[in-house]
Amino acid sequence: MSHRKRRAAAGSRSVLCFAVVGLAGASPLLAADAAGQPAPEEIQAMAEVTVTATRTERRLDEVPASVSVLNAKEIASQQVVKTEDLLRNLEGVDVKNQAGGTVSMVSLRGLGGSFAGQTTQVLVDGMAVEPVVLAPKGAAFDFADLGDVDRIEVVRGPAAALYGPSAMGGVVNVLTRRPAAGLAGEIEVGAGSHNTRTSRAVLSGGYDKVDFRLYASEFDTDGYVAERRPYAWQQQDLKGRDWRQDKFGVSVGLHPTEDQEIRVGVRSYRTDSAFIGGRPNYRWEREGTLWDVGYKLQLGEVGDFRIKYLSTTIKERLSWDGLMLGDPSDFTQYAAGRRNQYGDLLEAQANVRIGAAHRVTVGVSDSAGRQVENEAWAIPAWDYFTYNEVKANTRVLGLFAQDEIALSEATRLVVGGRYDRFRQFGNNTYDWDNYGTDNLRRDPDSSDGVFNPRLGVRHKLAERTSVYASYGTAYLPALNGLRYRSNPACNSPDLDPERSTSYEIGFNHEWTALALRGAVFHTDYQDKIETRQQQFCTQYLNVGSVKVDGLELGVEGRFASAWRPYANYSFTDAKITDNPANPDAEGKRLNWTARHKFNVGVLYAPSRELTARLSGRYVGDRYFDGTMTNSADSRAPAYFVADFKISRRVELGTLARSAELSFAVNNLFDRDYVEQKGYAAGLGETYREYADRRNFWVGLKTLF
Repeated sequence: MSHRKRRAAAGSRSVLCFAVVGLAGASPLLAADAAGQPAPEEIQAMAEVTVTATRTERRLDEVPASVSVLNAKEIASQQVVKTEDLLRNLEGVDVKNQAGGTVSMVSLRGLGGSFAGQTTQVLVDGMAVEPVVLAPKGAAFDFADLGDVDRIEVVRGPAAALYGPSAMGGVVNVLTRRPAAGLAGEIEVGAGSHNTRTSRAVLSGGYDKVDFRLYASEFDTDGYVAERRPYAWQQQDLKGRDWRQDKFGVSVGLHPTEDQEIRVGVRSYRTDSAFIGGRPNYRWEREGTLWDVGYKLQLGEVGDFRIKYLSTTIKERLSWDGLMLGDPSDFTQYAAGRRNQYGDLLEAQANVRIGAAHRVTVGVSDSAGRQVENEAWAIPAWDYFTYNEVKANTRVLGLFAQDEIALSEATRLVVGGRYDRFRQFGNNTYDWDNYGTDNLRRDPDSSDGVFNPRLGVRHKLAERTSVYASYGTAYLPALNGLRYRSNPACNSPDLDPERSTSYEIGFNHEWTALALRGAVFHTDYQDKIETRQQQFCTQYLNVGSVKVDGLELGVEGRFASAWRPYANYSFTDAKITDNPANPDAEGKRLNWTARHKFNVGVLYAPSRELTARLSGRYVGDRYFDGTMTNSADSRAPAYFVADFKISRRVELGTLARSAELSFAVNNLFDRDYVEQKGYAAGLGETYREYADRRNFWVGLKTLF
């Protein structure tokens, strides 16, 4: 049988799909209807499978974890313009916009961020795309073009036993689309409020021994005004925060035999954005390039072996004007900073079936990261010139193993762990100015070894009812930039990694027309890194601890009619329990985290040709307090926002198979609410960023 025919007939059976950047997600390639869209029963089958929770294909009711899957149909019905916005309607997920929406960070289960980095790991096709050097900047979403996303899997709870650092709250895995059988193309255009425009073109093909997928997109907007009045440092958007982003990607797959697949690819992005709107020399430029290659060998009923490698280059440039010097009327550029990150990641994994009861996964991960960051100021009026450069190198060698054990027909046990050796070396800082400073500081090399276990069990009480329990740990490395400071008196060479321990119990139950899920969890976050202000510098210490208790509930209607309602609720009680460096913070809520979050909506889909969606999102009050004492002025009030989306598909003739016209109203009731704030002791509120008011979007997609 040819590869093209085999892929079309594979149905829900995975043959060679494996998660690697540039390859498809590990979900099977599904047969397409006449318009290139999966049939309803195939979409349902795809939604029941996860590849992220165990690094193997498993039904959701077989894994001991809380997992959400957004399939192709769900993604299409939301009609968003950014990939990360697809996550906003899920329980336990917070999406934090920065710089007017050009950068978004994701947080799971209330852990927020940390001085040591992000507590949620975002993957593209199962791979971490940003090196462990400094806190991530959202490049995973930049590398994942919305038109190339096939599905998104969210695994809540610690995942360090499989994925290493930064997976304390969980993992978000963006899985990209596979090439279609035969030759197919897409052209998409859209326009909306704030003079926003987008265009995208896709060409893909699948043949006997080779397939390919090529995409290119651009996005351009004048942006909205996020900071409407001047605050402590006089920052204010004089115009909208304009930004433009271009993306490109190509993936080629080779199939030498029925049991082998080789895939290579490259993808890139470039973003130019206003950091403060209306200031031409206060801008943030970002670009990235990612190369990848992967190989998979299917070993019949025994299992499979896969190896994958990717290399990333991520560059940023930020320029400043007189606003940084306290003069908002001075638009002269005085400074520019650059940050270049280079990462390499090699992973090898083998999945082996041992008898009928065991499915063993073993693997190795070798990740290297290098960063060069510099900043230059030139202020002729002060006769002042300065230059600073920081270099950092990291390497993480991880060994992981997992056994999925069928204790009985109704009970499955997952046990595993990962050991990471985290090493930092060649770190140095160079300072120079025209007043005589000329200093090179070399930091000592450092290393840490961390083991993270995982244990979980899932038991079926009935055919459509199951319960699970799980335990796991995770960590964040203590970077050298925190250990060693410009003033040696503030060094903390013995700074330990941040650690978390989590426990969870949950259930899933299905009726004919409804599906119900729930989870209760507890997380102890130890050795949290906090700051202590010294006379001439800031010192980082292991002084803090946080406890998080949470409840998540979700219900989805699966009626035979055209209506598909849903609702979910999250309660997250994240409190600082210990902070000797700042005792006033003890007992206070963690920044950024809403205690209550509620999503509700309904999808109306009477046919393949028409879909309409009405959704609402309630987010409780949050604190943005630099002192972590929940000051009243740092509180952002709760809000409720609703969106309406509708699309209509029309079958065409021979030149084009179909066209789909969509219309969206975001923030339907024109709510005015705060996206984020800043607060500092002695200064009060330092900034306030509002979300966009009511805005509109119209799109047209044509399939060839």
